[in-house]
Formats: sequence, C-alpha cells, structure tokens
Amino acid sequence: MTDFVPSAMWGARLELLRRSPVFGYALAPTMSGLALWARFQIGPGLTGYPFITFFPAVILTTFFGGLGPGILAGILCGAASYYYFIHPIGDWGLIWPDGYIAMGFYILIVAIDIVLIEAMNRALRSLREEQSLTERLSVRHAVLFQELQHRVANNMALLGAVLRLQLRRVRAGESDPDTALSEAIERIDMMSRVHRRFYEPATAERPVGDLLHELCTELSTLSGEIKSSCEVAAEPLILDLPRMLPLALLVTEVVINSVKHATPGRLLNLRLEIRRENGEWVLDLADDGPGMSDAAGEGLGSRIMKNLAEQIDAKLDILRGHGPADRPGTLVRIRFAA
Repeated sequence: MTDFVPSAMWGARLELLRRSPVFGYALAPTMSGLALWARFQIGPGLTGYPFITFFPAVILTTFFGGLGPGILAGILCGAASYYYFIHPIGDWGLIWPDGYIAMGFYILIVAIDIVLIEAMNRALRSLREEQSLTERLSVRHAVLFQELQHRVANNMALLGAVLRLQLRRVRAGESDPDTALSEAIERIDMMSRVHRRFYEPATAERPVGDLLHELCTELSTLSGEIKSSCEVAAEPLILDLPRMLPLALLVTEVVINSVKHATPGRLLNLRLEIRRENGEWVLDLADDGPGMSDAAGEGLGSRIMKNLAEQIDAKLDILRGHGPADRPGTLVRIRFAA
C-alpha cells in the first residue's frame, strides 16, 4: 500500500495535466521547438537520421499531453523535419522516391507511436479507476464489517435483555415459562428475518417507505387468525444501514404488539406515515385495535422499542386513544434527525 500511494498520487496529477487542454496544446509546440533545436545542434553529421530528435518529442507529448496534442506535435515535427532535413532542404518539394519514402516512414512510425501510447494511457486510466474503486470498496467493506459487528453486539445484548426480563417475569409469577419462552423465540425469529432482509446489498438504495411497507405487509400476513392490512404514506427517504436496521426492528416490534393485542375476528388496520417536520423525520405507526396494554413502558415490547430507539438517537412516544371510540388504537411516534 505504501508503494501504491506515491504512484497513485503521481498518476492522478498526470491525469489532471492530460485533462488540461491548455497544458497539452502548449506542450506540443514547445516539444516540437526543442526537438528542432536539438536536431540543429546535432548538425549534418546524421544526415540519414532526419527524425532522430522528433520521434521522442511526439512520444513525450502524447504521453504527457494526450491524443490531440500528440497529433499536433506529430504534424509540427513532421513539417520541421520535412522542411529543414529532407532534400531539397529549405524547399517544400520532395525528391522521388527518397523524400516520399522518408516521409512515409515518419508518418507510419509516428502513427504507431501515437496509437500505442494512447492505448497505454487508456489502460493506465482504467487501471487507476479500478484501483480507486477497489480502495473505496475496501474501506466501505471495513466500515460495514465494523458496523455489522456493532449491530450484532447491540442486538445480542438486546436478546439478552429480553431473556433476562422474561426470566424475572417467570420468577415473579407474572408469566409461565412456556409463554415467556415462546415470546422470546418470537422476538428472535423476527430479528433474524429482519436481518436477512436488510443486509441484502439491494436494499441500500431503496426508499425507507418501500422497505417498511414490504416488511409491514409481510408481518401482517403472519398474524394467523388476526386479519390485518397495512397502509403506508411516506415522503422520499433513504437511510444508511446503521439507522435502517434498528428502525426496521422497531417497526417490527410495533406491528407484533399491535397484532398481539388485536381483537380476533376483526380487521386490524395499520397505517405507517413518514414525513419531514421541523428539521426532523417523523415516523408514525398507528393501529385501530384495542391498544397496547403495556403502553406505559413496563412491558417487554415497550422495553425493546425504547432500546432500539436509543440506538438511532430517536425520540419514542407511545400514545393511546387515536382510533374510533370503540377501538382506542395505539400510535407509536418516532422522531429522529434528518
């Protein structure tokens, strides 16, 4: 990695120079002039090599300036060598066949040089882009792995808290062991389901409303004898995984509690709304059931919801009495930073 960084820096700087038309098209006449001056310094001693200083000028210009400046340098160098070093010298005429063969040789070699160097430049650009992409993906994967470890640790701690709470309820005689264990298993199954869904790469760019609508609909179909429907109205919002996963788990817990306290044989209507309000995002999940018996915050469901809300620094309110007169309903409101 330490060897790559300097080369990447120089490669990036070189690419910036190539993308500057001013630099490239200023380089072409400069290199052509230097090549002409160098050829004059060599003198007539190398009469058979009129292009000896011009080929390097074209090659360097193409490499550092790009395709257009390289072609311009080829034309300027060809004109200079043609006028000053191809017989008849100082005349734009050519002697057949030597003059034509010499200039044809020049054009062929310069064309090959330009094509090869441009192909090499494109290959280098592609390689640098792939290296840059690889570095970004490596950093992203490292961050996601750390975040995954953090989330797994949080959720394992949450599961531990659920089991400890159930144990205390059993010891206090508030619940029998079978019921307590069944509730704990239900929570673990739901958390596993949510993890599988939201750790899929395709979920990263999807709107929160679509994801939660699918989740809410899926959960409502698992309600057995409780018939329920889920309606979602959401403003466009995309969240990163560290906030999306606890939010999804929180919605899962709300739906589980709504279905748990619903009246058998009667349709349970769920409505989820996401809106922006006073610089915050507000998520409302309401039902028209009889209401949660543990809305005061003493029960298992409320404790899980509060723990999940703390993970995303959200404010959680659990309110009753938002449904029809005969069906008080429950409203769970979650506020978190935009």
